[in-house]
Amino acid sequence: MPENPAAPAQHASAAQLRTALADQLRDGGHTRTPAVEEALHTVARHLFLPDTGLEDAYANDTVAIKHAADGTALSCASQPSIVALQLEQLEARPAQRILELGAGTGYNAALLGRLVGDRGQVITVDVDDELLAGARARLAETGVANVETILGDGALGHPPGAPYDRIIATVGAHHLPVAWLEQLAPGGRLVAPVRIAGDAHRSIAFEAEGEHWRGVDSRMCTFMPLRNSIGDDPRRRLDITGHNTVHLHINQDQRIENAQVRGVLEEPAATVWTGVEFGTGQSFEPMWMWLALSLDNPVSRMPVQRRAVEEGLVAPGLRWGDMAGVPTSGRGLAYMTTRPAPGAPGREVGVIGHAQAGHALAEEMAALIQQWQRRRDQEITFALYPATAQVPAAAPGRFVLERGAHRLIVSWATP
Repeated sequence: MPENPAAPAQHASAAQLRTALADQLRDGGHTRTPAVEEALHTVARHLFLPDTGLEDAYANDTVAIKHAADGTALSCASQPSIVALQLEQLEARPAQRILELGAGTGYNAALLGRLVGDRGQVITVDVDDELLAGARARLAETGVANVETILGDGALGHPPGAPYDRIIATVGAHHLPVAWLEQLAPGGRLVAPVRIAGDAHRSIAFEAEGEHWRGVDSRMCTFMPLRNSIGDDPRRRLDITGHNTVHLHINQDQRIENAQVRGVLEEPAATVWTGVEFGTGQSFEPMWMWLALSLDNPVSRMPVQRRAVEEGLVAPGLRWGDMAGVPTSGRGLAYMTTRPAPGAPGREVGVIGHAQAGHALAEEMAALIQQWQRRRDQEITFALYPATAQVPAAAPGRFVLERGAHRLIVSWATP
């Protein structure tokens, strides 16, 4: 990929940073195949982020590229580890035809173009003409010739180019659009970030198996939702303190009124400890998924500013972000916390409830966490069925979720 010869010192630094990032992703287990590793070593991410400094362009972090009037990020360049994760899930091969939903900066499409080679083709679709124009310009500037940019609703796919060997969505969806599945070639694979319930997400690789779609791989992730689309998944972010130090994410499948939670952290609190422990490096995400599926009101992300902890408004939460539940009725809130495990190097999980309904919810969440503990070693699997098909019935450890034209089955099972 060509680089601007006008600044050789800067680009030598960029090459070093790019190599360091690719090595970091390999060493962290995010890349598993030589093809994906080579693409990340080769495609210059900073050229797709012209308004971002080199250090930030090659950090393993998201970069916001478009904001709403209130400052909320509308689009981001995905975290490189998530990019690598999805590319590995996709298993793109030379000469394949790939449809990408969500063009963003164009960087992901350039990586896909590298994976399919000169005999392959990538079509990337975005609903935002401003973002798409930027992606198109950067792809041209960097000499990527096998990527076509299309302005359109990503939820509709791109029928004129179908069928595709692979389809990848870089935007989150609550209902998987029928068009994505219909536009896959036989033997094809779809990789999509699915919001399962509340703020529990997985990037899932689906392949056809008889009359349904089986999840052949799933990984923890969070993506910007589809917007300005028939597949919109609206959400809002509520300031629950009045001074922007604690917020609550509210999705369309959650019944939460502002009055239930505004100022609730100043009301009396009660803590319930669970006896469930996590060691260093163990993920809380499977527990969060269980809570999201088990509670009548799924759990939400609760971003907390350091000031709120320092002032004693909230207790320190989970190391990768607080998560909270809200009662289906009544004023209250319950959120996760941890403390050093008794006589062990790990952390014990607890639940803090505020207000009377929040106290009851904390007890319920603690009991569900203990219930999950008994299934902790089981694998989470996913299957997608047409809404008209016969599906396995809901049962302990198996959840059946209505998703428009489909039913999504989420199961805990012994590997």
